[in-house]
Amino acid sequence: MKKIVLSFVFFLLVSFVCPVFAQAQSERIIDNAGLLSSSEEAELADLISGLEKKYGVNLVLLTENRISGTAVTYADDYYDEHGYSQDGVLLLINMQRREWYISTAGKCIGWLTDYGIQKIGDMMAPSFSDGEYADGFFLYLDCLDQFFKQGEKGAPYDVNHVYKHRTAFGFTIIFFGSLLVGLLVAFLVLSAMKRKMKTAVLQPAANEYLKDRQFQITDHHDRFLYSTVTKTEIPRDTDTSSGGGSSTHTSSSGSSHGGGGGHF
Repeated sequence: MKKIVLSFVFFLLVSFVCPVFAQAQSERIIDNAGLLSSSEEAELADLISGLEKKYGVNLVLLTENRISGTAVTYADDYYDEHGYSQDGVLLLINMQRREWYISTAGKCIGWLTDYGIQKIGDMMAPSFSDGEYADGFFLYLDCLDQFFKQGEKGAPYDVNHVYKHRTAFGFTIIFFGSLLVGLLVAFLVLSAMKRKMKTAVLQPAANEYLKDRQFQITDHHDRFLYSTVTKTEIPRDTDTSSGGGSSTHTSSSGSSHGGGGGHF
């Protein structure tokens, strides 16, 4: 009888703990707007898990059809109220206003500067605009990996240390390589054509190319036909008060957050 009771208690514990544990594991992706398929969620969850272990942070993807208040307060409060670690980043996608917002906490505030957040947003927003939400999230996580790596070194990407996409060098090599090949082919083709066209002898004066009395100038007039006006725009002073770094604010719970956002 005792074994039966213990087995029953164990069954209840397993039935209660396992769903709670599974829910806790899935709370990194809260797709309330239904933008992702189950397979896309699984792939993103794997990437998030790897990045969290690598950098010791929590990463949250949150999508909503509509929110109350501003994206800033909603993202900050959601992070604070759902038991995430003191170091982390939450990306909010609000379909009601077609906006994105990144809320940073702890050491991630320094790793993702104001410049860095806007840079990442500019890169992922086109995917969201095209309805390719999974692609946007994958790009976002890839950027976080690169920005976190630089942040750990103590030199985060900022206005004075701009981010250059890691494939830019490869693109440059391909571009100039293709250009050189094209120039070489054009040179060989034109050289062959030039050799075939050398049938005439260059004359020292233009008279040799004219028939007698076929070209005479009897009168001439000067007429003003048009004028060319060149305008040069005077650069405006675009200097801002920000010298880089991360601006912070305090959430309703009293926690310090950085962040930034935009529309898509």
